Parts: sequence; C-alpha cells; structure tokens
Amino acid sequence: LSSLTELGGLSLGGNQIIDVSPLVQNSGLGQGDIVWLGNNPLDLRQGSQNRQDIETLKTRGVMVLHDPIVGAVHIDVRMQGRGSLSGVAVYVNGNRAQPSITDVNILIGGIPEGDSTISLEMPGYLKAERTGVSVAYAQTTTLPPVALLGGDANNDGIIDVADLVLAAGQFGPSAPGAPADINGDGVVNIMDLALAGMNFGKTESPWTG
Repeated sequence: LSSLTELGGLSLGGNQIIDVSPLVQNSGLGQGDIVWLGNNPLDLRQGSQNRQDIETLKTRGVMVLHDPIVGAVHIDVRMQGRGSLSGVAVYVNGNRAQPSITDVNILIGGIPEGDSTISLEMPGYLKAERTGVSVAYAQTTTLPPVALLGGDANNDGIIDVADLVLAAGQFGPSAPGAPADINGDGVVNIMDLALAGMNFGKTESPWTG
C-alpha cells in the first residue's frame, strides 16, 4: 500500500487490517481521497498509533472512514415500589437510547468517546441525570447505582402537595398507566401516597456516588 499512487479511493473494509501506517507512508494519498477501513480489527483507542496515523491522513485532506469510536455505560438502577425497570426511558446527550435492560441493570452501547450526559426518566418518578460521564473506545464505564424516587404523579419535576392531591383524587382501582398509580400495581392506594410522602420536596433522583 505504501508504494501505490494515483489512488482516488481505497476500499479496505473487512481485510483483517491492524496497522494503517502504510497508508501514511503513501505520498499518493492526499486531498479529496477516500479510504474505507470499516470492519477491521484496528486498535482505535485514544493515543494508539492507528488513531495518530488516521489523524495524520485527515490533516492531509484524506477522508478516512472507519468503525465508530464508541464505548458503553452500565448502570445499576432501582425504582422505588417496583421490581423491574419496564418503562424507563434512557437518554444520551438528550437523544433517546435503545439500551439493554434486565431486572436492575441498564447497558447502553454505541456512545461516542468523550464526555456524555446520561438521563433516566419514568412517569411518576423524578429524573436522574449525570453529566460528565467519561466514555472510552471499546470500554464499558460503570456508573454508581441510582435509585429512581417515586411520587411525582403530575410529572412536573417536584414532589409536592399537587402530587398528593392528584393521588387522593384518583384513590382506588386505576386504569393502566394512571398518573397517580406510581408503583404500577393497578390501584392508587396508601403505597402510592407513601412514596410521594417520603420524597416530599425532592426534585431529582440521586446517584450514590
């Protein structure tokens, strides 16, 4: 590769390439050229020789296309009054994510390398948000556990008298998804009022660290 010239485009995807330095040595690659390196086992960690070589090619005007430089985030999550995380919405930098969710674990993949903001939202619960989450290429960042606090029946971001009034007004059997049925058991009762009472005045769900 280092000796080939007059290369307007070079498709090297899926060729088990682990070293792109020969491309840097090729003086024929320059402004306007395109190199496709997807589906190769390249070490693209921050500071790796491949990352440096790719940046060198880019400074020469070469468009280098490669697999996304992404990592993952793992979170241990609890929701007061519930035994599963069904219905929890996960956001990365304001965009809805499609994570893998088990009973109490959330794994978010495909997060760009760098710092991100992770948010967890659930109707009836206070939002949990963590900024400055550092994500590294091909690595999984484990965040401290977080507990989603229930009782925000009107979903206005604070648990206050309005939530207690709403719950009292809907007391008894409820339709699926009823705002005041915080724990989702099909009835608005003392358990839902207790969640609002124990979290009265709070505006966010806390992380443990």
